[in-house]
Amino acid sequence: AELGYGALALTDHDGVYGSLEFAQTAKAFGVRPITGAEVTLAEGSHVTLLVESAAGYANLCRLLTAAHSDTRVPGRERELLDPALPQELLEERNEGLVCLSGCARHGLAVRNPDAA
Repeated sequence: AELGYGALALTDHDGVYGSLEFAQTAKAFGVRPITGAEVTLAEGSHVTLLVESAAGYANLCRLLTAAHSDTRVPGRERELLDPALPQELLEERNEGLVCLSGCARHGLAVRNPDAA
């Protein structure tokens, strides 16, 4: 708030782990919190998803659940695979979400410029 920002986003990798504490703290400082996540797509690139509505939050949660759904190897449950979201699911569940091209190292435009 001291810097003049009206809103601020927090994005964790493949989750919303810090979003509750962030939202409470941001509100205490008079800043509108924006929940989001940097999501790993199945081909390895990342996109940043920001929530703009209740439908967007629901979709983000569903997308993150889908990304984590195949991370356990049967018989070796302690070994976790990296989360990976099929891009088609993102295309199906995009209502209420703002999609950014991701980070400089693994962003969608870096790995697949045509997909961005």
